Amino acid sequence: MKKEVKKHIGAIRVSNPVGLISRKAWNVLLVNAYDNLLKEDEYKISVKTLSEMIGFNSKNSHALKLALQKLQTTLVEWDIGGQSEGKGVSFERFRSVQMLGAVDVINGEIIYDYHPKLKEVLYNPILYQKISIAQQKVFNTAYGLYLWENCLRYIGVGTTGFSTVELWRKLLGATAKTYDMYKKFKELVLTPAIKEINKLSNIYITLKTKRTGRKISHIAFDVIENKQKSLLISDGLMDIKNSHEYKSLKEFSVEDVYAITLIQEYGYKYINEKIELLKEQTNIDSPSGFLMKAIEKDWKSSILEAKKEKQKQERKRKENIILKNLENEKIAKKESENRKKKIKDIEEFLEIAGSEILEKINSSFIEKYKSSIHIGKYLKLEEFDLENSAVKYNYYDFIHNNYIIQS
Repeated sequence: MKKEVKKHIGAIRVSNPVGLISRKAWNVLLVNAYDNLLKEDEYKISVKTLSEMIGFNSKNSHALKLALQKLQTTLVEWDIGGQSEGKGVSFERFRSVQMLGAVDVINGEIIYDYHPKLKEVLYNPILYQKISIAQQKVFNTAYGLYLWENCLRYIGVGTTGFSTVELWRKLLGATAKTYDMYKKFKELVLTPAIKEINKLSNIYITLKTKRTGRKISHIAFDVIENKQKSLLISDGLMDIKNSHEYKSLKEFSVEDVYAITLIQEYGYKYINEKIELLKEQTNIDSPSGFLMKAIEKDWKSSILEAKKEKQKQERKRKENIILKNLENEKIAKKESENRKKKIKDIEEFLEIAGSEILEKINSSFIEKYKSSIHIGKYLKLEEFDLENSAVKYNYYDFIHNNYIIQS
């Protein structure tokens, strides 16, 4: 399974009001079958996996059955003419076929197929749309999902271009007579769908309108990336299948389609953490079940958490050292500035002090320090050498403390 479905433009631009569950299921079934779409006649997926991937309660088997039957009784049509110059869509020629062929559900496994004509279109699209299975799970309304599908591929272009209101109603499945009035179509379909897309999805869209006379006849959507809602998207199919995480998931009996989707949705690092957590366990009856719960509930590894805590403490210790060094540098800089100012003040004082004052200062200094074990031997009666750093340091301090501070 690929992380994104290549949906043919015609397969998306179709009148198929099948409902939210059915639409999500169809995308997932295509993802599951895609690699072998032309190689095999039927495809398999477990009920549990399909339910997980569409965000559906797998115990509600009746609702899922109805959703699959809806796909079997709904026609999908695709245009062959391509796009018009205005970036809208024209139907020069079209084909139609049921969205899903035969379906068998046996022992919790779904076996299904597609009409050969539809398989050719879905597997070899001239124009195609990428639909992220992980992204579609966030939608709660069918209209929101349909509109998102139809706008997503224009993210690089910036706009869908104008198409008629009637065509957009058909694309969104809003064909009920209630929506004949544009006011109702906007109020009940467009506005809620736009709000859901902009709030939950990876794109942000803005409605544009065009009038014919007094009537709104055409609509378009400006499309930009919604970076705040960007999903974690993994690498391509081959990169995923070559990864250590994918191989490990397969070793623990996780289905192929589910393993790829898990990596797409959660990322390599997260999946690897849960695999390592599983390896720490002993006497596990269902390794795959434990692993799925660990991924879903974000269970933590005591060993990994202890390692993370140790790394956190080490980072904190290093940060504290850096902060302490910065503080010491700041203190040292301040002390250096104070020392320079102190020396400057002392030297200015000595320059203006008269000889009589200096004699008194010198006598007082000698009297105080003549018995000092550090500088006493350098002091002589009425004179001393300021070239000696120890003498100079104490002499300056003596002047600063007794004459400058007090002045």
